Amino acid sequence: MTATGNRDEPGNARARIVMALLAGLVGCDVDLEQPTPVEVPPSASGAHRPIVVVTIDTLRADHLGAYGYVRETSPNLDALAREAVLFDQAYSTAGTTLPAHVSLFTSLYPLQTGITSNGPAVAASGARVARLLQEELKMLGYDTGGFVSAAPVKARSGLDAAMDVWAEPARGVPQRPGSETTDLALAWLADRDGAPFYLWVHYFDPHSPHEAPEGYGELFASSDGLAEFQRDRGFPADRSPELTALNDAYDGEIRYADAELARLIDALRKGGWYEEATIIVASDHGEGLGQHGRLEHGRVYQEILRVPLIIKFPGRFELNGTRYADPVSLIDVVPTLVETLGLDVGSRFVTQFEGTNVFGSSARGRQLYAQRTFRSRPKAWGPGKKFVLFDGRWKLHDSTHVDNELYDLLVDPHELTNVIEEHPEVGDRMHTKLAELLGRFNEPGLRLNSGSDDIPDGFLDELRALGYIR
Repeated sequence: MTATGNRDEPGNARARIVMALLAGLVGCDVDLEQPTPVEVPPSASGAHRPIVVVTIDTLRADHLGAYGYVRETSPNLDALAREAVLFDQAYSTAGTTLPAHVSLFTSLYPLQTGITSNGPAVAASGARVARLLQEELKMLGYDTGGFVSAAPVKARSGLDAAMDVWAEPARGVPQRPGSETTDLALAWLADRDGAPFYLWVHYFDPHSPHEAPEGYGELFASSDGLAEFQRDRGFPADRSPELTALNDAYDGEIRYADAELARLIDALRKGGWYEEATIIVASDHGEGLGQHGRLEHGRVYQEILRVPLIIKFPGRFELNGTRYADPVSLIDVVPTLVETLGLDVGSRFVTQFEGTNVFGSSARGRQLYAQRTFRSRPKAWGPGKKFVLFDGRWKLHDSTHVDNELYDLLVDPHELTNVIEEHPEVGDRMHTKLAELLGRFNEPGLRLNSGSDDIPDGFLDELRALGYIR
């Protein structure tokens, strides 16, 4: 499939490494050096290097070694992180697969795109104003390939736009193991002929139902470290055996996905692409696992919204081996790539960005937004909608149905104590800002959704099998 329509006039999206980068980077639990800012070649002609995006569905940041987890769930991802920029405080825009992925690829929030659940679909290219990253890269001469593992991001979602090659589970099959997806991606890589390429690989293995593949379910057993991890996060003690077993299985699934990531990275090394490639590893959302009374996802607490984000830039940019401390959102990924890599994308694409280049001064002191998933079937979720606004310290949960919540993340990072009554002025200030944002986000100009709520029965069956519909 190829993108349609005329290309915009090139914008001024020229690459640069901003000196302010140093202010946002701090060392953490691995021994990393601060970067040395360097000039990026001014011509976009040098930017046609491989771009690889790996999204690992339902992956909590705090279950990874690079983010301080007590178990060795992610040795390969941790190794990549040591050669990359690791974002300590990265957040999704919604706790559901499709809305979060659309945000990642468009730099727009779900209310702006109109994709607020797994039901809607991204419209055909000619029927919308906003565009996807791969559509722009296709215009720049990239070969494009997408290899996905589950129903929410199958071709029906519209995320196959501008993909030369696309592979997904068969009709009626809601998901497949990561090994099958990796095999297909590696076969595509083996057929590359030297042209610049964009590759998206989507793994679904840490998603419910949590049943680790053979050989991985036995890797993790209950431990004192996990018990402390759960106590700190307010897991209910009376469900400890059940939730410990769930965490054990989840960690085994992560270790399996990590092994598949290793296969992909190894192929990039052997093919001679690794050094010059930009590799992005992220998740769409986390998983409750019993925290805040939720086993799965869709909500807006930290265990759902805080996700891993790791970007390995081409080696000569000298950004790799650092950690970035300030809060960032999935909507910041594309603007950061465009500027840092010098991608000569169209001006219309740049204009749609709600996010920003995180290495620029405009990223400092921002408030980020996210929302609870909107359900097309009320019984599957319950009444009401919830939106959150947060910065480095305060996080407001603003609800249309229940009492609002406010958390001081500096002293309560796991959102255990609602302090809205103690700090009403903070809640009022953030509520006012949130209302302004919601008014702007509800403007229809950048909608991507097709406008149809008609969901085929077969697709509903696949979503039901994955627990999205009950």
